[in-house]
Amino acid sequence: MTGVVSFDGSCLGARVFTGVERSFLLTLRSFARMHARAVLFAPESAVDRLSLPATIDIRAIPNVPLAIWRRLLLPRELLQLRPAAHWTPTTALPPKVPCPCIATVHEIPELHAEAAEHPLRQLRQERAREHLDARAWRVVVPSKNSASDLARRHPALAGRIRVIPQPVDPRFLEHRPETSRRGFVFVGTERRRKNLARIVAAWRSLPAAIRIREPLRLIGASRHETARDVIHEPGLDTDRLITRMASARAVVLPSLSEGFGIPAIEALATGTPVLGSAGSVTADLCGDLAVLVDPYSRDDIERGLHRILSDTELGNAARARGPVIARRFHPDRTAEAWLRLLAERNVETCA
Repeated sequence: MTGVVSFDGSCLGARVFTGVERSFLLTLRSFARMHARAVLFAPESAVDRLSLPATIDIRAIPNVPLAIWRRLLLPRELLQLRPAAHWTPTTALPPKVPCPCIATVHEIPELHAEAAEHPLRQLRQERAREHLDARAWRVVVPSKNSASDLARRHPALAGRIRVIPQPVDPRFLEHRPETSRRGFVFVGTERRRKNLARIVAAWRSLPAAIRIREPLRLIGASRHETARDVIHEPGLDTDRLITRMASARAVVLPSLSEGFGIPAIEALATGTPVLGSAGSVTADLCGDLAVLVDPYSRDDIERGLHRILSDTELGNAARARGPVIARRFHPDRTAEAWLRLLAERNVETCA
């Protein structure tokens, strides 16, 4: 597809970027090198800190509710811009625009027991997904699991769903010398679907001598939700996060619902095995480099921790093969997948 591509960057207004925002920006930078014509609509508060290539035309979103901006103001901008496509890394799309629209659905937590979000947030997400049938030309999901969930919940979208994995920061893929490994790392927030309470309870069920030797670090989670003997590091830059992962015995991610599992690939990039949920995207990504458990069973999570501590072959395999697997998720490969998706419009136009 030729012509300018516009992007809804309204999610970039958060003070701290999560995996979704970071992955979007990583791919956008690569995309800009391959397809020079791009416009990004971003909150005024984010414009000065995005550090994007000069080839991306950044336009500030007015300080109004996003629903009003998408319904009334964005369509006017797109009518003037006439982009070849409008892409959003979220589910929300404007009601009427003069171009094909591409939305992103990361996960559907309410399909998984105990994983549903706040009722108001869940309602907004459900309504946005219901509008996709009328508004979305394509819907991007990050994993086969997410594709299956979305097609089951919204069968009319099945033919429009495309799986495009999210990338990892190339800094995780840089070679680094092996270091001694101790303890476990959890990366994420205290949202229900992250299953933090069971993870902490399982770790605290280990003998005291093991807990002292093998601490649990919570990176990103707030302090008040968990026990005192857990190490809290709510905010780490990328380089320090890499250091923590590369010096851990395992990254623990037995979540109740997972869109793609970016921390799982980041862990493999550092040669670190993963404790994940059976039947989840982590199982698809990591294969035999993950110990898979029932995320609803504290005892099973504890057994998984014991296995990681005793299985030296698992650690050796992760160090040897993990970085090889992780290189498949370079941002350039994700940007190439974006371009292939956009090219589908050319095929349809010529048919």
